[in-house]
Amino acid sequence: DRVCNLHRTEDWLHYDEDFEQATLFKKDDLYLTKAYNEIKTTFGIVIYDSEETHEKLEQTASSIADTTYDKTKINIIISATGHKKSMYEYLRIVESLKADGFNVELIINSGFSPKTLIDFEAFNRCANCDYLAACDSGATIATGTLFRIEETLNGNLEKVITFSQNSLFGRVD
Repeated sequence: DRVCNLHRTEDWLHYDEDFEQATLFKKDDLYLTKAYNEIKTTFGIVIYDSEETHEKLEQTASSIADTTYDKTKINIIISATGHKKSMYEYLRIVESLKADGFNVELIINSGFSPKTLIDFEAFNRCANCDYLAACDSGATIATGTLFRIEETLNGNLEKVITFSQNSLFGRVD
């Protein structure tokens, strides 16, 4: 009742300079690694911040920065509403997360913006992600949470290998 999301057709196999000197089995490992990276789950995390200061946002950003998951697969949207004492601190947090390898955007909303517009603007920026999450500033996430979700989705599946006649012996007419 499950399908392997690592299955690729022969059209997918394409030339790569790294493969030129590789042995047959090494090429298979390289292709498997490449396919696994393609299916790796992407996460969109929206952080709502309505605080006047940056301390709670710093706490949330720090917990995300400590994650063991591939940072390039995480999009962080900071949706700040209302007056801020120091915009510099917000920009510093964004730049720090970007330097760590995260995709980060900061949205500054008016205190008069309707909640539906705030949500739309935030989630529209991470609509291409596989899984979305939202939290208020001050929330924290355990370092292995995203990795455990990834393992559940792509690793803890029943191991089944199937072969088609074409892949084993070539086309039979």
